[in-house]
Amino acid sequence: MRIDTQRIPTSLKALAAVAALLAVAAAVLLPLYWAQLQGSTPPDDEDAAIVLVDPSPSLPEAPDPQPEPTGLNVGYRVGDLAPSFSLKSLAGDTVSLESHRGRVVILDFWASWCSPCRASMPHIEAIAERFAADGVVLLGISLDRTLRAAETYLAQLNSPQMLALWGSYTQAVSVARSYGVLGIPHTFLIDRQGIVRFTGHPTRLRDANVAEWL
Repeated sequence: MRIDTQRIPTSLKALAAVAALLAVAAAVLLPLYWAQLQGSTPPDDEDAAIVLVDPSPSLPEAPDPQPEPTGLNVGYRVGDLAPSFSLKSLAGDTVSLESHRGRVVILDFWASWCSPCRASMPHIEAIAERFAADGVVLLGISLDRTLRAAETYLAQLNSPQMLALWGSYTQAVSVARSYGVLGIPHTFLIDRQGIVRFTGHPTRLRDANVAEWL
């Protein structure tokens, strides 16, 4: 078969152009995917207006703390003892998981730049509201890079049931890693003794999941 030597350079140039386009696309898309997976955020809009809401919802008096179970693995799977943590609330108060021992805790990991978080937040807010009188508390750990971004998001969304926690980006990410969070939104249900009873996407959490552990 005769080879047309005049066409080889043109073909190589075309392949090089395609390869260059693929490299550019990868350089743009991969960091965005990695940011979504790891909890990093794109730059925040620092000029956004903020209308502050009360970041610390009032809670009914907690029942007597339950004794911590012994012999359980500390981890993030159902049946594990939930990892302990302590973070600052948006109001500046120190909040620990242990301080809510005796309550059923809905623990949600979210960020202002996360569209699925916006879509799922009303669902878990509604569940927390229905069971608030039973001592259920909704703790939301923000994976935003700045406090301002979290405050702006909550002011716009109006989430009265959520006790939003942040502390710092590094501290929030550290807690997320201890819970094995690879993507958000991600929700855990923790019973009165501190045992994980549900883990998954927040829209999969149902009233029955919560009612079982009241």
